[in-house]
Amino acid sequence: MGRRFYGGLQVQFHRLLEQRVEKSESAPVPVIDEFPESRHVQTEEIIEESLDFRSNNPGYPGFRASGSVVGAGIFLGTEF
Repeated sequence: MGRRFYGGLQVQFHRLLEQRVEKSESAPVPVIDEFPESRHVQTEEIIEESLDFRSNNPGYPGFRASGSVVGAGIFLGTEF
């Protein structure tokens, strides 16, 4: 009784559409920093360097994203 082997190759390609996001404080629902100002733990004074630092607002004032995804695979099999 002989075994039957089979195999194959598969390839996928995905193109991701471009996405643009522009953040504006004048937008109807603006995206703002969750912690707009940092304060010193002991003195409670505002730390000047923290003003307008968008640590919790990724991509401020905006970003653009697009790209491609490529995948490939090889498979082997047998029936018994």
